[in-house]
Amino acid sequence: MYDTTAPASTLSPPRSRQANPKITVPARFRELDSAIGRHPDTRLKLAAAIDQGTAEATRQSPVVQSLWMFVTDLFAAAVPVLPFAFFALATARVVSLSVTLVLLVGLGIGRSVIGRRRALPTVIETVCIAAAATAAGLAVGTLIS
Repeated sequence: MYDTTAPASTLSPPRSRQANPKITVPARFRELDSAIGRHPDTRLKLAAAIDQGTAEATRQSPVVQSLWMFVTDLFAAAVPVLPFAFFALATARVVSLSVTLVLLVGLGIGRSVIGRRRALPTVIETVCIAAAATAAGLAVGTLIS
């Protein structure tokens, strides 16, 4: 479809895909076209992905995505609560906090790998965000009751 031997700046769609002058194009599409036009390599990759259908292959059904989200939320909510079902109150508090801290450290390490950042600051950031959320939850709970 596209002549990949031509310089990237001269790539244009085949005649059959060129714009019809009678059709008005919304401003957003013109902005997008302008942005992609400034990055010729991206335009080529995008065109190849659309032509080969690879852009569609990576999409999952919204139902599958919703089910994964449900399962992960259920797991995340159950982790700090489950120790209270199996241990005495004092022991359950320690186990719950310990397991949650270990999982937050794991989450921080995962974030650092995905974001290609240093591990220690990312882990500290993750744990601090969780601590701030806990403090906010306690404050709101105290105000309400």
